[in-house]
Amino acid sequence: MYLISGLVLFISILFYYFKNINSKKVIQDLITNNSTIKIGEDIIINNENVYEKLLNKGELGLAESYMDGDWTSNNLNNLLFKILNHQDIFERKIKFQSIFFIYLKIQSKLKSLFNTNTLTKSPDNIQKHYDVGNNLYKKMLGKTMLYTCAYFNKDNMSLDEAQLSKMKLIAKKLNLKPGMEILDIGCGFGSMTHYLADNFDVKVSGVTLSPEQKKIADEDFSHPNVTIEVKDYRLVTGKYDRVYSIGMFEHIGSRNYTEYFEKCYELLKDDGIMLVHCMGISKPNNHQNEYFASNYIFPEGELPDMVNFTKAYNPKWRLEDFQNIGISYSKTFDAWRDNIGEWENIDDYDDRFKRMWYYYLCLFAENFRYQNFLLFQNVFTKKSFNRENDCLYIRN
Repeated sequence: MYLISGLVLFISILFYYFKNINSKKVIQDLITNNSTIKIGEDIIINNENVYEKLLNKGELGLAESYMDGDWTSNNLNNLLFKILNHQDIFERKIKFQSIFFIYLKIQSKLKSLFNTNTLTKSPDNIQKHYDVGNNLYKKMLGKTMLYTCAYFNKDNMSLDEAQLSKMKLIAKKLNLKPGMEILDIGCGFGSMTHYLADNFDVKVSGVTLSPEQKKIADEDFSHPNVTIEVKDYRLVTGKYDRVYSIGMFEHIGSRNYTEYFEKCYELLKDDGIMLVHCMGISKPNNHQNEYFASNYIFPEGELPDMVNFTKAYNPKWRLEDFQNIGISYSKTFDAWRDNIGEWENIDDYDDRFKRMWYYYLCLFAENFRYQNFLLFQNVFTKKSFNRENDCLYIRN
């Protein structure tokens, strides 16, 4: 009884304290004393509700208040980079003022306890993002329709050129031979499957959980040597010479990492090669930049760090090659933002969605530029198979 009464009193004191904080003064002092950000220049306040949202929710509150039109910026990319440059200070100081960060920690722990990417739940999670409208993706992605990091390995490359460069890089790492059977896990709109079949005389099977992606694949990227199905990779059977996933691993969640590698091991022939191309975070357990994305962009998505990633693929796999091309992703997101422009000929979305999407493209560009986020390309072979020549050709 005394314990319950004490808890009620403690919660009452907390709510009284947070209610009486001068949110505007706290945030203004925090920005003025700890950064080069100038209110009225870098960030333009339209509604003073922004201060309470920032104090209560930090990074998530910043995103939501932008979506609500509470503030704007003449150069959102530059502002977000400045915020990332001072993020540790901002987050540390705001955490002491906000009970919401306790909720975020609890939410993160619960997420690790419950599997939110099961066979029944995964399709809904994927379709919430990838089925938002093919007109949007056609305008944003360009001719290649590749919704993954391009590879800007030369100066003055266009987005389409950089995407072609990425496909060439992956094909080289896979070391393809005519007649091989390839599996693309999370094949997207089918561009990569078509490219491999058309240029290397291989047969490619692709699986996606998005009916809208399959629709584009069938209409624009069909090929006699390509088969694409709406199917969970966990239901795929057979043996393949090469298995790869591009921008899919981020969606499976840390509870499913081991299952993913075990399934790929089952699907790959003993002398085969597997490639995993995915976003990741630079520091273990540094997920504060994902709160907005996991709530609004990639439901139940989770960016891996190399610690968890390594634990999942051992002990059956041999890591043949690792490459981080994350800086190319900042340029890719910039190009996608520029392609959308002023949303000409895309009339299916309200202003809040447009601000959300614009914020997402800018935020991810700057996280990659700041190197909070990385882009891993990992090449694996089975440890059980003794290769006469390891994948040395990758760097030749």
